[in-house]
Amino acid sequence: MFKLIIADKRYSSWSLRAWLVLEASGLPFEEEVIRLYKSDTAERIRTVSPSGKIPCLLEQIGDRRHSVWDSLAIAETIAEQQTDLWPGNRHDRATARAIVAEMHAGFLALRESCPFDLPRAPEPVDVDDTVKEDIARLCSRIAEGRGTGRHGEGLFGAFGIVDAYMTPIAARFRSYEIHVPPVVARYRDYLLDRPAFRTWEAAALIER
Repeated sequence: MFKLIIADKRYSSWSLRAWLVLEASGLPFEEEVIRLYKSDTAERIRTVSPSGKIPCLLEQIGDRRHSVWDSLAIAETIAEQQTDLWPGNRHDRATARAIVAEMHAGFLALRESCPFDLPRAPEPVDVDDTVKEDIARLCSRIAEGRGTGRHGEGLFGAFGIVDAYMTPIAARFRSYEIHVPPVVARYRDYLLDRPAFRTWEAAALIER
């Protein structure tokens, strides 16, 4: 049994990514939320995460507790047990991994200008050229994946890790009313209409 330690559902896009991967895997897991911005937040996180950050995946192996404290490492850990979370074709798999790695390390301008905040009422914001470049690059990645004619709603067929990583981007597109091409809008709507995301969002909306 896995236990996933996550932060506030309204704010933590990295927690959402790890949670969606686990949901898609079908593997049983428990979740525990450590609320941010509390007097004991840092102390509670340090008890479970060597990096002092969450999400963190815990697995009890005998009398030893194993921790995985990075969202991408969590995704790879789960993919080792549920291999269809990456595309079956090795070229598609390499492309999907490249997209996820870019997402993991990049698009900082978009993240800073359009923070992840699920209960935010949709409203446009002014963004600079750097943010526009991030948006254009994301739209290009999505359009390329959706234009291949693969069977399924995800970028490479069935929902997988790359789609879990794209979901917070889809939420940002909606929250900040970012104009995107029709092919990207359809993908955005697919991600945000999935039952797993709607379950997460419903919990986020009732967080204090």
